[in-house]
Amino acid sequence: MSAEQTEDPKYEVTIEGTIYPWHKDKISVQEIRELGELPPDCQVLVVNFTDGTESPLAEGAVHPVVPREPGKPLTKRMGFRCG
Repeated sequence: MSAEQTEDPKYEVTIEGTIYPWHKDKISVQEIRELGELPPDCQVLVVNFTDGTESPLAEGAVHPVVPREPGKPLTKRMGFRCG
């Protein structure tokens, strides 16, 4: 485990309604499937919680992850799901 991963996670990723700690500023479709235990043939969708839209992610795509803000309430603006 790297020194970066021994600290509290700076990021969180929501997959299928479950929040997972994350240590990087980006996450790939493959990492979303592995972390959320989604089937390998699942089309991964990014869900915008602000406006309710969903968009498919291309195979091999990498999506940015917004860092947690210490001292501020947790606000989830996006997540991922199998579509």
